[in-house]
Amino acid sequence: MAFFVPWLVDAARTATAGTGRSVIAVSGWESRGHGGMRSLEVVVGHHTATPETARGDYPSQNVVTNGRAGLAGPLANFGLGRSGNVYVIAAGVAFHAGASAYAGFVDLNDEAIGIEAEDSGDGTWTPDQLFMYPRLVAACLLYMRRGVDRYASHRTVAVPAGRKVDPTGISDEWMRQRAALPLENQVDPVEWDRKYTFGRTGLTTEYGNFIGETNVAANHAANGTDALQESVTALAADLAKVSTRLDQIATGDVDYATLAKAVADEMDRRVRDGDSRTGPVS
Repeated sequence: MAFFVPWLVDAARTATAGTGRSVIAVSGWESRGHGGMRSLEVVVGHHTATPETARGDYPSQNVVTNGRAGLAGPLANFGLGRSGNVYVIAAGVAFHAGASAYAGFVDLNDEAIGIEAEDSGDGTWTPDQLFMYPRLVAACLLYMRRGVDRYASHRTVAVPAGRKVDPTGISDEWMRQRAALPLENQVDPVEWDRKYTFGRTGLTTEYGNFIGETNVAANHAANGTDALQESVTALAADLAKVSTRLDQIATGDVDYATLAKAVADEMDRRVRDGDSRTGPVS
């Protein structure tokens, strides 16, 4: 029996809880749709492909809600704004997936929740979107009682293969990895912005995480001072362990105290002079 999804606002509030982001329930969302859903099996990620010159947080709202020439709205169940705000658009069937297949299901419009995130398609996302997108996916899957394997991008589900590319710059693997984290453990946007460097071709991180279809090289340049301090601290801890161990060795012909001091002095010199033998510090 077809049904309209009653919990969309609740899922959006779960995703945004404690983040300072807003939930915008578009008037009429409860009964908006091309009929009711048949089941809830998949969450499909999209980008709107609206030009960057369009102003506002979610300039695609009207099109996603009401449709465009040749395709009646709604075109998604949720919208995601540039600031990370979540727009609740339609509780019923939205025309977002088209010809599609995934996880044994076909023609996913009446079996999948569609999220249209505001982006031109150039793969450049705001830090707020990269923080909130997986949270919204995770919240939807939580309410659907499905695992992260039930998230897929539009490019993954579209038939024939290669028909769609969205959401450009965000791989299915990255989204699933992020959505698998408990919501309270998701990276704070301020911390995210500090740790990560954004580019048009993807995301470079000091942890080697990735956005896009391939890993990008880890980059510590922005955090070189922190890395050096961490290396010095680690060296000091290692030296303390050495000193403790030396104290436990029975006294013999070797002056272990003098040896320990010599080791400490040499390590200090290497750190001070930037000797490569101390290992990488950035």
